[in-house]
Parts: sequence; structure tokens; C-alpha cells
Amino acid sequence: MHDVLPLRTDLDGATQAAPLPAAEHPNTRAVLPLDAWLQPALALPLIEISIDASIPRHVRLGAPACAVVRGRLGKRLREVRCLTGARTCDGCPQASRCDFAQLFDDGAQHAFWFQGVPATSGLDRGARLTARLYLAAPAHTAAPYFDVTFRDALRALDPDAVLSPSRWRCMSLGDLAPPELPAGPLHLRTESPLCLRGDEAVCRSLCPRVPWLALLVRAGVRRLDALVRAFAPPVGGQLPRAELPDLSSVELIRGALSPWSSSRFSHRQHQRMPLEGLQGDAVVHGPHLAALAPLLRALTVTSVGKSTSLGLGTLRVVRP
Repeated sequence: MHDVLPLRTDLDGATQAAPLPAAEHPNTRAVLPLDAWLQPALALPLIEISIDASIPRHVRLGAPACAVVRGRLGKRLREVRCLTGARTCDGCPQASRCDFAQLFDDGAQHAFWFQGVPATSGLDRGARLTARLYLAAPAHTAAPYFDVTFRDALRALDPDAVLSPSRWRCMSLGDLAPPELPAGPLHLRTESPLCLRGDEAVCRSLCPRVPWLALLVRAGVRRLDALVRAFAPPVGGQLPRAELPDLSSVELIRGALSPWSSSRFSHRQHQRMPLEGLQGDAVVHGPHLAALAPLLRALTVTSVGKSTSLGLGTLRVVRP
């Protein structure tokens, strides 16, 4: 496991990704409480495209369904938007003005991710799902192409899948996040496995009884920090530090997150790649958990951890 950022690490080093309006923190050199630190992330403009899909027959796939959709999405977007027809984007003279090269093939922070497609290799007859594609500002001009190719990608699960008309919402991250929760225990559920990375010993010291919660929270801070730095960097390129609440007394009331593993074939690397994460359903309780709720609600939109553009990392905060 790789080390994660310390609890109060200075998250400096912004990278300019697109000429977007800057989202400034109140004090770019201060250590901010989590709710104040979240404000630039909550202001990020996003497009959400939702599609209901009904699968009329039993389906067996060679990889998790979300990986199949991700692979077909990339293939179709290349077919629709590639300017040269080259086999790869490496060395292509048109890459700087190509939607596919800039938004999909670029190794930097992805401007898209999706949710709602399960990480299972089988789908039951009559299965219904609601797939949600999220686009950050650099991908907004290409949104119609993402819509078309996302629909095609969902049909990779079953050519006879019945798809609803696409539903679009153009809102800030904060407006897309679910409403505030009442005080009390937090009920967390993974809609797709969370591929979290971090120092288990550090997380256990921060949250002895529920170390995966510290792992999740720290990964969530990194996720939102990366989105702000990529798509709305503050003036001067400086970001503040987030002060997290005390998690030492958090307790697990019921449930658990357990290990999950699978694999997918990477056409880029020409080999099968392992996938590992945590999945499950758990209720936690503690005196300072209310301070985490805004972060967790934001993560239900952005997803969290590695492979969010693969449909992994989808978190839900279950309402009582």
C-alpha cells in the first residue's frame, strides 16, 4: 500500500488544465476546516447524463460490466472523434486539438467518470440499472458525443438492451449532491467497489475501530483536491490544507466493507489487469461524524479512489 497524505499535508502544486474561471479558497495559505475547504470543489460545474437500461436476457461477460462499458465507450469515442484514424495518440500531430486525445487518452486527471453500472460479470434477465455519466468543464463541449457513445457502450452489455432517453442536468457539484442528512449514525454503501490506496497503519491510528473509514476520507480529500487543481485551479496555484475531524472514537455499529477482486483485459497494455477494492454496507457512529457528511455527500457524485473513469468507486450515503 502506498503512503497517503498526512492529516495536514500542504496540497500544493496546481496544474493548469483548461482556461476556466478560478475557484479561490478563502485563504490559500490557511489550514481550513473541512466544510470551508470543500467550497471550491462544490462549485465545480458538471454535466450529468442519466440513462435507464433494461437488460432483457441473462448476460455473462468476460469482465466486470463497468469495465466492458468503459472499453466500448473509449472505442466508440475514438471512432467518432479521432481526427486522423491513427492506432494510438502517441506522437499524433493533431492530439492537442482532438477531443479523444485530450479527454479520454490523456493520462492526466480524467474529465469524465460514470456510475450505476455494476462491477459484476453477470446480469440477470430483466435487470434494470440507471447509468450516470459525469463530465467536468473540459468535456462540456464534447458532451453530445459522450452522450451518443455512452448509449452505444451500454448496448455492449446486451445489444437488445432497452434504453431510456438521456436526461441531462447541468449543475454545480454541490447542487448535484444529495441533501443534508439528519444527525446520527452514518450508513455507507458501495454501489461499486472502492479502489482505495493508503497506509493502513496510519489509518488504523487515526480511526482504530474503523480504519477503512480513515482510508476513505483521506482518499476523498485527494479526489476533490485533484478535481479542483485540474479543472478550477486557484489564483497563484496554491491550495490550502484540509483539517479533518477526530475519528479516534468512531465505532462500527453493523455491517462491514470486505475485499473484492476481479480483472479486466487492457488493450493498451495487451494483458489482463487485476482489479481490487472494498465493497459492502456499514453503519458507523461517532461524535464528530457530522463534519464528514458534506465530504461524503460530494463523493457520491465524484466517486472516490482509483478507476473512477472505469465506473468504480461509487459510494452512497443511505438516508434513514
